[in-house]
Amino acid sequence: MPRARRHLLWPLLALLAGCGRCGETADPEALLPVRLSGREGYATPAGEIRLDFAWDEARRFAEGLAVVGTGPVETRRYGAIDAAGRVVIPLVHPELGDFREGRARFRSDTPAGPRYGFLDAEGRVAIAARFQSAGDFSEGLAAASEGEPGRRGYIDPRGEFAIELPRLPDFSGEFHGGLAVVVFNPLDHRVIDRKGRERFASSQRLGARVAENCIESYSNARDRYRYVRPDGREAFPGEFAYARAFSGGRALVKPADAALFGFIDPTGALVVPARLRQAGDFDAHPTPLAPALPEDAARWGYIDAAGGLAIAPRFVWAGPFRGDWAPVETEIGPNYVSREGRLLWEPERRAPADWERNRLATLAGRPLLRLDLAAARGATAADADSVAVLDAGALLGISAGAEAALATARLRPGGEFLLEGENRRLLFALAPGSAPPPADAFRGEGLVPGWRVSLVEDDPFLAAAPAAAADSLRLAGADRALLGALLLAHRELPPRKVLALYRALPSRLVDLGGGQLRRYPLLLDAARLPAAEIAEALGPLPLQDDSGAWRLLALSGEYASETRFETLGALREGRRPFRRGGRWGYLDAAGREQSPPRWAWAEAFSEGLAAVSPDSQRIGFIDPAGTLVIAPLYRGVDAFHEGRCMAVVDSLGGYIDRRGNWVVTPRFAWSGAFAEGLAPASLDGRAVGFIDSTGTFAIAPRFQYAGEFREGLAPVTEGGRVGFVDRRGRLVIPCRYEEGMAFSEGLAAVQVEGLIGYVDRAGQARIAPRYAAGTPFAHGVALVIEDERLLIIDAAGRALWRSAP
Repeated sequence: MPRARRHLLWPLLALLAGCGRCGETADPEALLPVRLSGREGYATPAGEIRLDFAWDEARRFAEGLAVVGTGPVETRRYGAIDAAGRVVIPLVHPELGDFREGRARFRSDTPAGPRYGFLDAEGRVAIAARFQSAGDFSEGLAAASEGEPGRRGYIDPRGEFAIELPRLPDFSGEFHGGLAVVVFNPLDHRVIDRKGRERFASSQRLGARVAENCIESYSNARDRYRYVRPDGREAFPGEFAYARAFSGGRALVKPADAALFGFIDPTGALVVPARLRQAGDFDAHPTPLAPALPEDAARWGYIDAAGGLAIAPRFVWAGPFRGDWAPVETEIGPNYVSREGRLLWEPERRAPADWERNRLATLAGRPLLRLDLAAARGATAADADSVAVLDAGALLGISAGAEAALATARLRPGGEFLLEGENRRLLFALAPGSAPPPADAFRGEGLVPGWRVSLVEDDPFLAAAPAAAADSLRLAGADRALLGALLLAHRELPPRKVLALYRALPSRLVDLGGGQLRRYPLLLDAARLPAAEIAEALGPLPLQDDSGAWRLLALSGEYASETRFETLGALREGRRPFRRGGRWGYLDAAGREQSPPRWAWAEAFSEGLAAVSPDSQRIGFIDPAGTLVIAPLYRGVDAFHEGRCMAVVDSLGGYIDRRGNWVVTPRFAWSGAFAEGLAPASLDGRAVGFIDSTGTFAIAPRFQYAGEFREGLAPVTEGGRVGFVDRRGRLVIPCRYEEGMAFSEGLAAVQVEGLIGYVDRAGQARIAPRYAAGTPFAHGVALVIEDERLLIIDAAGRALWRSAP
């Protein structure tokens, strides 16, 4: 895989994801999270509701505290409560991990990307958020990295590096029994001890952790697993078609000659016969249990260490035990099962509590008027300021009773129109005496004739274009801005967040996906947009379906095809890497197979070339036709930029050209991509400068960090602050910002006192710092977060679109 380097862009909607400890806390298992009607609370092991349904997300207790979250998934904020329901950590964090060994990992968002730190059990910052990546504590150590260049390895509970690694790893595992697995690239897996000493190095893929003095190892050449000791010696004879780490004294395997799964003990003996379609891990209880889907059952149950049925198969899904309880999924929703097979609670016997009615009233901002659908024809609207709550079926239809209520009470969708939960509630503003608005005033699917499932809304993109311009030009400018927003979403957001943004943007977007505007007589190409960017912005999205397979979802919301993949990569230059049957190939922008799966792994295209490996040991490059044009000779590579690509041999980086010839010999501990003829590089991994195309330092190494040049300027870090240098190395914008990104369309995002704004090339503030996060500009727009809402802004800071609050 390519050697990792620090990205200046950040996944924006990852953002949209001190009170002292009061009193004594109960046993962590004294309360368990339960869910009712889309909200979560806590129940005792007897099934009694102890903490009401006040959260959108509630986790199990760990070390006396439970992490809870409120708000939509994309803007959710997390904190922690004690067993009495008191807030110990305010719900202000976009990400918060469970407590492990007295520390909980939290995230702070900056212009350069997310930064991680740790809170103590009192909610105080124990370790400042300075790490580009961080894991949980295990055996007194946690994996952490300050990025490239920067320190990386494992920190102690004070935040000091106890182990420093020679370069940035792809993966740093947790410590178990004094050992951890570190992966530097697909060809370099290592087992280290708590002093950082190497116990074993392997070019084969190793598992994530050492357990029972064993670790699974996978051979690409043989397509088989085996178990080895931490020193590399064979643990016991035998190869498997699948193998997992030991847990509770057992490891799940699929024997080489079997079609089903079983379990082995630490000697390699198959103690649970291969008669399971699927199974989870055993827990560490004296009488361990494991979730299993037997060959002859249609539901999940639990087996004991000998393979005997401990809890009968009756669950849609079953998870591993933690303590005395395991999470399960029943036909009516999530639940917990005890070791004796007893369910925690029976939500179908509980009527929705008053909290749900009160929550709807809070959302609507006015009193609720409930309409009895059975007597809907007699319903009247006595109070014009109230809101009717109608029990409805699905989004695309409405019951006859609700339709009669609409006709009788003259309900009109307005600013208080809400769709609550999973299409369970429809809220309408009451407007006695008024007629329904024209059908074309609404977008979306019809509920009843002349009605639509959405609000009346203006077209902000069109409205923001210059009023004096011809309509066609205004529309072209608006579509260009919309395309910029979609490009940023594709490049910055996870696929499901991109899909959420697609669905929230104006309905005109669906017409754009078809190649022309139905609402306005203008073809998309009239805006003179690059064909590759149109394909990327409007192309199908890679999403996982319920089975865990990856599929391509078209903009219309329908799957582009029935084809399923093990993995899908990013669409670049009209090609998308995919994996099927353990090998990689390429699809075109529409999802059609262009190159059959033949590589051990493959990356996205850049400047007409893509990195591939035939054996996970050597890396080369192919052209769009799938022809190997640069021989696989390298242990790590980046992508091509300006005809050059960083490549690694013997842990040092240099640069090759499009023929695979060295143009800059390998000697750098860290180096970035070329941009505008210069690339950031460091000889010692600490001081960073800029090299030219010959490898000569054009700007001497003196910075803590340096980004890529854009529009004649590059961000650099001195004294922990960010400024910008020109191509001569002169500091033209002083190092006064907390973070800073590269310039794009004349503006650069910078952070001041924790907020994001934009400055011009002279360092003058053009958009005041007021956002929680922001992206670079593309086609005249940027994505930003303000007051936990996603905005699309133009270069003047005007909001062209806002997400729902």
